Amino acid sequence: MPGSVTRPGTAAAYLRHTGNQFTADAGANPKELMARMGHDSPRAALIYLHSSGERQRTLADAVSKAARAELSKSKKPKVAKGSGTRRARNHDDRSKN
Repeated sequence: MPGSVTRPGTAAAYLRHTGNQFTADAGANPKELMARMGHDSPRAALIYLHSSGERQRTLADAVSKAARAELSKSKKPKVAKGSGTRRARNHDDRSKN
């Protein structure tokens, strides 16, 4: 077949599956896969969403990075010297004089 992108013995469906698997691995969500493939159901798109150890590591690293970024944004509240009880007692002592 002139202009064919398939190799002899390779079905176009395998190329379609591989391409969509690469798209899913790149981060496409089910809606994006559905649009790319022309599917109407999420079930058809889920066929391409495989899990691998490498992908799980990538996801874990991304979650860890996001968590660290959020934690670094939060500032520890400034605590006055002494406990609340001590501050209250000192205030009472000062008000009696």
